[in-house]
Amino acid sequence: MSNILDYIDWRGDLTFDASPFCPVDNLVFSKLIYTDLEGAVPDGFSTSVSLADAFERYTALGRGARGGAGDPFPLFERAAKSARFRDVRVCGYEKTFDGQRTVQFAAASFLFEGGIYLAFEGTDDSFVGWREDAELAFMDVTEGQREAADYARRASDSLDGAFYLGGHSKGGNLAVYAAAFGLAPERVRTVFSNDGPGLNAVLAGSVEYAAVRRKIEKYIPESSIVGILLPDGSDRTVVKSDGRGLGQHNVYTWQVRGPFFETADERSPSSVFTDEAVQKWMISMPPEKRKIALDALFDALESSGCTTFGELGENKREGYNAVLRAVMSTDPDARRQILEGLKNAAKSGGEVIWDNVKRRFESSGAIRKVIGKHPAKTGGKPNDGSI
Repeated sequence: MSNILDYIDWRGDLTFDASPFCPVDNLVFSKLIYTDLEGAVPDGFSTSVSLADAFERYTALGRGARGGAGDPFPLFERAAKSARFRDVRVCGYEKTFDGQRTVQFAAASFLFEGGIYLAFEGTDDSFVGWREDAELAFMDVTEGQREAADYARRASDSLDGAFYLGGHSKGGNLAVYAAAFGLAPERVRTVFSNDGPGLNAVLAGSVEYAAVRRKIEKYIPESSIVGILLPDGSDRTVVKSDGRGLGQHNVYTWQVRGPFFETADERSPSSVFTDEAVQKWMISMPPEKRKIALDALFDALESSGCTTFGELGENKREGYNAVLRAVMSTDPDARRQILEGLKNAAKSGGEVIWDNVKRRFESSGAIRKVIGKHPAKTGGKPNDGSI
């Protein structure tokens, strides 16, 4: 099984002049933006540094591998030393983390032979980042989306040429929004959403989105959970992954062959199940109720004294007890919405299971046969085969 690290090992000697930009290059850039490039890359568009120089500055600042399955450092190091990526110019690095405004945002511009790639960071481990993700379920436009569109506008004012835009997870959602609401359609070449949530119904129905929809390439792993949220009508390509469950969200598990992804014919049953369950849950709770429930839930998480899920995991007993106390101390309406949300989520999951079982039985004719053998179930009359 080969991933983007293998891609650089095998094709890193081919410059963009020799081998044009491809979908796998998009995934490399969308992963590199998870690196904290503050101090290593200029924050404006007038000056830039090579990726090789950015790596040297990064390590000179005492930064290095963070560890963990999704650490971008191994990719950064290999890319910076490869003929393909070392001369890519990087500029316009911006990072915002604001708990008051609920914004966890980072972006950078990668300039290479043949184009410009605006990369947007996905969600980190912080409660702020995840709360921002939750806001996609009930807000027309988030603060992060506004920042992404503003970033794209300023990049287009300063840089010449057409743009590729992309990101992983929430970053894919931001890239789509920035392309639709931050750039003139003719400046957009391709938009890449790598397992990113879609846009809500209001945005997906806009003329701005319609103008760029055909330029969107969306990639999701077989067991996608994040990328199936908020379907906005964009086509999706299913990528093979050697991960399991939610672990497939990690792009290091995505399989590549040369400049392309290894693709699958369809999503896994678990991804389809999650998709249907989430849609039922969304229908069962109007936006205003989703807001109350999700706000109360994240307020409770933050009351634990932790700021990230990693910290919460390290202090399970104290953290979870604090969260439980906070939930129980919320006002009755908020507490009711949290419990109703959990109940509806469970109910939606159960309904999906029943719907799937029912469809299988109906397709085989089994239900008709079983019910037809029990006249007592139909008022003493044999069932006519209708359900």
